[in-house]
Amino acid sequence: MRTGLFFETSQRIVKSFLSNVVAIDDKLFFGNAISNQEEAASAGNKDPFAFGEEESASSEEDSGLGIANISLASSTIRDRLEKEVHNLDYQDLSLAFAEYGINCSGFIPDVHRFKTIEDAAENITLSAKRVDATILDWRMDENFGAEIGSLAKASILKILQHDKNQHGRLRLIVIYTAEPNIAEITGNIAKTLQSVDFSVLTNGNNINFDNADLEFCQITVIEKKATAKELREEVVSLFTELTIGLLPNATLSTLSELRDKTHHILHTFSRDLDPAYLSHVIGLLSSPKVRENAEEVALDYAAELIAEELKSMIQISHPLKLSLEKNRIIDWLSHVNMENDDDFFEIVVGDESGKVGSSRMKELIAATENEQIDTILQSEPKIISKGQDSLSFFERNRIQVNLKNGTTDSHEKLSIIECKRRDGLSLTNLAYAPNIKLGSIIKDKKGKYYICLQPLCDSVRLSSDASFLFLAVKEVKEPTGKFTHVIQSKTGENIRLMARCSTQCIRKFDLKRNKTTRTVKASNQAGSNEYIIQCKKESGGIEELFWVGELKNNVAQAISNHVAASISRIGLDTNEWLRLSSSISIA
Repeated sequence: MRTGLFFETSQRIVKSFLSNVVAIDDKLFFGNAISNQEEAASAGNKDPFAFGEEESASSEEDSGLGIANISLASSTIRDRLEKEVHNLDYQDLSLAFAEYGINCSGFIPDVHRFKTIEDAAENITLSAKRVDATILDWRMDENFGAEIGSLAKASILKILQHDKNQHGRLRLIVIYTAEPNIAEITGNIAKTLQSVDFSVLTNGNNINFDNADLEFCQITVIEKKATAKELREEVVSLFTELTIGLLPNATLSTLSELRDKTHHILHTFSRDLDPAYLSHVIGLLSSPKVRENAEEVALDYAAELIAEELKSMIQISHPLKLSLEKNRIIDWLSHVNMENDDDFFEIVVGDESGKVGSSRMKELIAATENEQIDTILQSEPKIISKGQDSLSFFERNRIQVNLKNGTTDSHEKLSIIECKRRDGLSLTNLAYAPNIKLGSIIKDKKGKYYICLQPLCDSVRLSSDASFLFLAVKEVKEPTGKFTHVIQSKTGENIRLMARCSTQCIRKFDLKRNKTTRTVKASNQAGSNEYIIQCKKESGGIEELFWVGELKNNVAQAISNHVAASISRIGLDTNEWLRLSSSISIA
């Protein structure tokens, strides 16, 4: 639904984010032209499709050399003007998008330049690689002597294959046509995609994908618009529908602001700092202890500086604040519950739950006092039904909000973002071999998981194979089981782990070092998506361990601190009466 305050504010965010659009049409033209039938009629002061009775009569009373075929002449003129009506004026389109600060480029698949459909599709893909939205005419094939839609479908396949190889890209493809059979064209495209193993989801004239790599990719077939501005508005609305949501909008707002403030970021990291950075690199090289890893250490230093600068900008970002303010969350509640169902939101508090509508959720979001929250929790239908202090129960138990007919793993997905620094999925298609260090997660052939506790300083400059400390953690597969961390497998599946920071869970592995980098590196096997670490067995053999991912520094450090605290505990023999006396409350 393209109504409501939330959609309107989402549109404004999209207009600010969209940067590049490409329009591809073999009839694309630049300049003034007759753009509709009314202009054509007014230019001749008459209806171009109508012939007066006098003209018909005079034609019938011709010299006898033959009767003029009025109907054929009318049809010829009509066809000619209809083609002009549906041609795309690049000047109009580029100016329309320019009003929103969006650059629109044009591409004509000219048969004199591109000899085959394949050649044209390849070049269309090149022009569309880095744009946010691609506009494709459905009928661009007559000069190639091919079936209608062949070039559009070939281009779509190449673009999608490129995106899939890159493991995803935010992508909107708009197919526009003057033909009335939009549903048939949508089905034609979907069938072509299915024939090459794309898992498609068709909804009306929209095509989406049941694939994590193409989660934010959509193909939509629309009828040609009378004006360039109408086409622009349709593209913006479709892109808004593709990206709408609280966190997606917040992300787009942040990216837009960072792009707009590129000048300020470069001013901070100007070329004047290059000598200082070079001095840092040489300083690292001067030390024999760091020399082998000087490049990697310098890279981490630069990455940390840039990341912190971006973080400081994001934390005070006004557009980000506006996208997540309380009033916008309230608008979102109405947007996702368009039918205003009274049971759309399920609030789970511990083992209690209740289903409520948008109005109740808005009251809860707006509440600032304990009395207000207590009233909302106890109102019918009750969220907390047990005969107990609802406020206390609400405070000390886990709270989870689910949407009607929505996914139930969103909380785990958010936890993955919080926990992981990188994983097998994020490394796909990257030439990167991870080092084993504090926070690295590995798995043995039995499927048991371990988190590395080795301090960073003891993970580098290794003179020989080294013993690394790990914490054995348990994979939690039970739906209601307790867990402390969530990571993602290389295939995108959620892995829930329970880390008990006890000395009894500490394990030691003798790992083989990489002699070149003097670190323990996980190597990617050719033809495999596995990252292998070699471990020396007590019997003298070699065991293979598998790198799974890496926790964020602060998460890994917290685990290490808890383990250290467990190790440093001191047990005392004490009087049992005195020990128990410490639990007696003093009035």
